[in-house]
Amino acid sequence: MATVFFKDFVTGLAADTLGGAEKIPLVDTTSFHCTPDLLKTYILAALTASAAITPTTADALIVERAGTAGTFDLDALCDYVYAYLWTDPTEAIPAVAGDILILDRAGTKYTVDVDTLVDYVNSENGTLAAQITALATATMADSDEYVLNQGGTGKKVSFTNLAARVHAQFNAYLTALSAVVTPADADELYILQGATAKKMTLTVFANTYLAAEMNLEDFVWATATTTPSLAGDKLLMERAGTITEVDIDTLVTYAGTGLQATVLTFSALAAATPNTADLFAVDDSGTAKKLTLANLETKLWTDYGTYVAALAANATVTDTDKFYCLQGGVAKYVTPVELATYMTVTDGDVIGPISTTENKIPQWDAAAKTLKDGLTLVTTVRTDGSEVDTALATEKAVSTLVQNYITLGTYDHLYVDASQMVVCTTNGAAALATNEYGTTTVDLRYFAFDTGATEERVQFKMPMPPSWDRGTIKAKFYWTSATGSTAGATVEWGLKAGALSDNDAINAAMGTAQVISDIVLANNGADLQVTAATPAITVGGSPALGDMIVFEIYRNTDGTDDMTEDAWLFGVAIQYQRSNTVAAW
Repeated sequence: MATVFFKDFVTGLAADTLGGAEKIPLVDTTSFHCTPDLLKTYILAALTASAAITPTTADALIVERAGTAGTFDLDALCDYVYAYLWTDPTEAIPAVAGDILILDRAGTKYTVDVDTLVDYVNSENGTLAAQITALATATMADSDEYVLNQGGTGKKVSFTNLAARVHAQFNAYLTALSAVVTPADADELYILQGATAKKMTLTVFANTYLAAEMNLEDFVWATATTTPSLAGDKLLMERAGTITEVDIDTLVTYAGTGLQATVLTFSALAAATPNTADLFAVDDSGTAKKLTLANLETKLWTDYGTYVAALAANATVTDTDKFYCLQGGVAKYVTPVELATYMTVTDGDVIGPISTTENKIPQWDAAAKTLKDGLTLVTTVRTDGSEVDTALATEKAVSTLVQNYITLGTYDHLYVDASQMVVCTTNGAAALATNEYGTTTVDLRYFAFDTGATEERVQFKMPMPPSWDRGTIKAKFYWTSATGSTAGATVEWGLKAGALSDNDAINAAMGTAQVISDIVLANNGADLQVTAATPAITVGGSPALGDMIVFEIYRNTDGTDDMTEDAWLFGVAIQYQRSNTVAAW
């Protein structure tokens, strides 16, 4: 058997953590074992039983950090404790007697009692005052900062905030003061004179500045207005540079005396020529106001009219009655006798015409002051240049003329049915047909216009009414769609026209066409549709009275028309304007 050394045996064992109950072999006078728990108890007992020593520089201490044992000297521990004390401790506010402070003096650490520190600071006050006295004088600025104690805490405050606080407190102080109800001459006012705070009595203020520097107007017009004035009111008055007071009753007496002496004594006033802008003084329910002569006259005439209207009626006129009259701008009166003489009336009878002719209206003969044969009645108002000033038209004649002119400039229209139209030889619509809507109900004749590139046409002709102004016309189309159509599709209708006068070529070109679109309203053409009016259509050929007007209608399939079924035309309405009087042939 090979020799095995104990150290080799131990070295070959696997490493493990101690649990406390393991057995460690020991040799004393005899062989035995010891556990880690027993070894720990022994070491702690030995350390506890060690004699106390005074720590000194370079002493080594055992330390455990994260499960690892180590040593450090006592100086390193002290440095760590000092660094910790300056950074991590909680601040104690306020300090109390007996507090101990750490002091660093030339690198050496000491303790000092807070009371000793207070005594030192107090002993240095004299030096602090001397240092403040030695400082240069500062020019105060809003940004200056001052040290203050706020609730036991040292803080700073700017001059701006400090001034605002002082002013606010001063305002609050003044607001809380009792009001002076009766000022006295000896009362003192705070003033600022050239940036220097001073005081001044009311006597000095009134007798110097107010008397010498202020006009009476400066003081009076800035005060509040009181309306109305009352007996006993005092007013401020300036006389020869001296300000005094005057009772309002005294002023009223003085004003009344002066008014009587200068204004109410009319004999001394210059004579005026009245005009509408003249002003009069008037008492309006106790309020003094002004009134123009024009306003006064209007009021007088209105009241005079009311007065006359309220008078009792005079049913019998007598010779002594008086009528108001205006003769050459002068107001006078006239009696019925003078009026009768002027009118050449005898005993109340009016002299009749010299002769009595039927159908004539008597006229007044201003020279003879009598009635004479006058205007002849006529039953027709003449407009051909044969009119005279001695004829008067009857009511019927005037009405006929007025009616003729009333219709001028108004609009009228006519309707042309499909049955009055013809299919064009070239590109014509389908032949005229009839459709029954509901058995034995409504039968309508129509032309069918299909979709496609070829635009199908129909035409009709007629002379326009003689009252037509020969201007533009408009059209509305009456139509529906064939079976199979769908609501929402679009159909477009177009119309153009040309005028043919006597001896004109029949194949003359028509005017420019106008188009109107319409949306299908019901499936399968179940509803009648009427388009909106077309834009204004100019009739070609310079139309004249009595011309034959040829019209052409077509389906405009090259626009927005998208209905694939036939469009059925029932007829068309033509609107025109009237401006011509219809004359007899």
